[in-house]
Amino acid sequence: MKKNIYNSIGRKIYQFRTAADLSQEAVATSLGISRASIANYEAGNQEVSIETLYKIAYILKKRIVDFLPSDQEIIDLMKQPTQKIAEDNLLPDEVKEELSSFFKKI
Repeated sequence: MKKNIYNSIGRKIYQFRTAADLSQEAVATSLGISRASIANYEAGNQEVSIETLYKIAYILKKRIVDFLPSDQEIIDLMKQPTQKIAEDNLLPDEVKEELSSFFKKI
C-alpha cells in the first residue's frame, strides 16, 4: 500500500485513542460520525478534514500538531514518487544521479 500523509495521521489517531483507552465507537459517537469512519481514518483509507482532526484532538486531549507527520516522515513521503520514477527508468541517468545526491543530503 502506498504511504501518504493520511496513513501517518491515522496511525497517530489510533495510537492516541488506544492510549486514552477509548473505543472507535466512543470517539465516533462524540464526533457524530460512524465507527467505520474512525476505522478508515486510522487505516489511512479516508482523508480526515482539518475540522474533524481538531475535534479528534480535543477529544483525545492532544494538540493538532501531535497528529502531523514528523519532518523525516514528510521527507520519506516526498522521496516515494521520485524513487518510483527512477525505478521505472523514466528519467535520464544524469537526472537520477542528481536526485539521488539530493535525497542523500536530506
